[in-house]
Amino acid sequence: MDFTFVHAADLHLDTPFVGLSQLPPPLRERIHESTFQAYDELIQFCIDERVDFLVLSGDIFNSADRSLRAQLRFRDGLARLSSQGISSYVIHGNHDPLDGYRARLDWPEGVHIFEGDRVESVPFMKAGREQARIYGISYATSHVQENLAPLFRRETHDVFAIGILHTNVGSVSAHGNYAPCSIEDLNKAGMDYWALGHIHARNVLKQANPVIVYPGNTQGRSFKETGEKGCYLVRVENGLPSLHFKPLDKVRWFDLRIDASGCHTEQQLISLLDEHMNDCMQHAGGGSVITRVTLVENEWLSSVLKKQSVMEDLLLRYREVSEPFLWTQSIGVVSPQLHIEDPFLLEMADWVNRLKQDSSLARELLQDAQAPLVLEHRLGSKWLTGINASEKEWVREFERMLSATDKGGNWK
Repeated sequence: MDFTFVHAADLHLDTPFVGLSQLPPPLRERIHESTFQAYDELIQFCIDERVDFLVLSGDIFNSADRSLRAQLRFRDGLARLSSQGISSYVIHGNHDPLDGYRARLDWPEGVHIFEGDRVESVPFMKAGREQARIYGISYATSHVQENLAPLFRRETHDVFAIGILHTNVGSVSAHGNYAPCSIEDLNKAGMDYWALGHIHARNVLKQANPVIVYPGNTQGRSFKETGEKGCYLVRVENGLPSLHFKPLDKVRWFDLRIDASGCHTEQQLISLLDEHMNDCMQHAGGGSVITRVTLVENEWLSSVLKKQSVMEDLLLRYREVSEPFLWTQSIGVVSPQLHIEDPFLLEMADWVNRLKQDSSLARELLQDAQAPLVLEHRLGSKWLTGINASEKEWVREFERMLSATDKGGNWK
């Protein structure tokens, strides 16, 4: 018999969204709500598609010290599914391990939260018959360094097998190397579908035998998480899964690098920026947009943008607080002689320009840099609270590093 399910991961409910101090309070609140709104969209999508079950592959919450509010919102969403006869299968990851704060709540019928001491297997029943078997394991603690994939072993070949794992396949450097494994490790387990979590970029690692999928997170949370975010609808027909991606995000992030070296009048510059902003709004699919702009300048543009009032007026033009909103966090400039392709160095160049315009932003930069340790590590807040930085020293060091690298980010 055929069945359908939705695979999502990395909801990060109640993310605090640090580094947005410039935004008006109403916009900050709307951004803070975006993880919950994306979750609501996920639940409604499951109901609209009349799926059989939902699979959630870890990091439901943003921290081990998860808020009661987030836990209640999560439970209430699963209750909506339960009322429609839709089951839910949930694991916890490095952000929300089982040893974190867990409120004593009554969970709806059809919800299975996997434990962290072993791989459990749970049958999915439909019309009185087992149609699939779901295997999963949660993180007992936040720092799981061992490879968990060898713990998975298919128990029966008569039904479709789904493995749920929060892992870093291939040790992707941009993410913490939690429960690292290889594709070969996953192949050996005998699953038909691997429902992975942890990597926030959507990626189908393998198309078949088995299908291995990272759905990405459901809501982007910074300029490091640009593009559409959502979940996969998986239809299993005659034992073969097919994938359909569904965007869920309510606020979309765009990190724009725009070649403005051909602009020689203010009108040309505004027309160019208008075009890019309109494209962002269209690609957001009716959601709100946050942009960060880096302009490749020319001599004329450099002289014009040095006027503080011009930069301020440009920012005001691309800050609309209606619903859906458009907010341009910053407009920076880079010389065409500075050919940088590395994303980290591009971000550094943007901060150099921003700090030159407003040196008080150094504290915002430090807060953003500290956030992972402060929010995720038990000693982070104790060690890092109160660290101060000299704004001028930050700018000088950033410029020195930029001038000492080639376009690929290598030291000269």
